[in-house]
Amino acid sequence: MAYHDYRNPRQNNRPAPQTTVTPLHPPMELPEEYVEAAEKVMQNGNFKISTSKIRGFLSIANDIYNVESRRKEETLAKESLDKLNMLRVRILYEAGRDKNNVKPFVEESRIINYLKSIGDSRQKFIRFCRYLEALVAYHRFFSESE
Repeated sequence: MAYHDYRNPRQNNRPAPQTTVTPLHPPMELPEEYVEAAEKVMQNGNFKISTSKIRGFLSIANDIYNVESRRKEETLAKESLDKLNMLRVRILYEAGRDKNNVKPFVEESRIINYLKSIGDSRQKFIRFCRYLEALVAYHRFFSESE
């Protein structure tokens, strides 16, 4: 019996399997009319995300905003980029935990798509924060609780 090296996928002249991964949330530019987009998301949404959950996302973004609003550079600081990536992870984690309420909100609002399109642009990040604020405002406006 011949020795077979399982670590070598090209043994026996078989080509290595090709894998193409399609991103779940491809980067997408935040629309100029982000307030109207937030209104549409919250008005048409069939999800029941809690106020504390959505405000938790905004709180993390505001921590970054407080640093970046005082800076004059066009690009985000490295610490801000790290926190922005952690915001993305936190949102995805919460969406995975609550597939009935948070996940539909994340997909409908496209916040992960918009987060990915920020790159290191300070201006895009500031607009994203304003979009999150609009989502929170419309969530409160359309909320049935007092």
